[in-house]
Amino acid sequence: MEFLPIKRDGLNVYAGFWKRFGALLVDKLVLVPFVVILIWLDGISIWTAIVATVASSTVLTTYTIYFHYRFGATVGKMVTGIKVTLPNGSPIGITEALLRSSVGLCFSMVAMFAQLSAISNADAEQYLASSWTERSAIASSLVPAWYGSVESLAELWFWSEIIVLLFNERKRAVHDLIAGTVVVHKRFAK
Repeated sequence: MEFLPIKRDGLNVYAGFWKRFGALLVDKLVLVPFVVILIWLDGISIWTAIVATVASSTVLTTYTIYFHYRFGATVGKMVTGIKVTLPNGSPIGITEALLRSSVGLCFSMVAMFAQLSAISNADAEQYLASSWTERSAIASSLVPAWYGSVESLAELWFWSEIIVLLFNERKRAVHDLIAGTVVVHKRFAK
């Protein structure tokens, strides 16, 4: 596998933690209107709460997969001037985009099933009469017992991503290693 050099013309080729973190923050802001709609739907009926749960569990991953496949970058990455590529700087395909998000997608699907279980076991009248934060507390109290282990695994995954990214010269996170990708400054992508 041929990699781009670590530096070119005295500049770092690979995007580090702070650029990637900035891109993530922009992506979260892009999704705020969608989240507001989902919070509103959550309080209309149990059926719309179920629809909102399914949508919220898939939207970030779908957004990420689509934008990485189509443009090599999410809106946040575009704003921060970074791009996901193959190690030689070539564009990624749908396989790499799916692989990069595969672990997050699995955690999201498991969380969705736990949340759906909680909502279906909630007292509909109490749930719908509650504020968004109260509904969240109700659902949290009703998730299956096994979900605590899943949350611990997700947290372990999160920290392993950061540690691996910080301690390798090409700034690859675990999801980059899984997919065979790198994140570079846009000017170095082919």
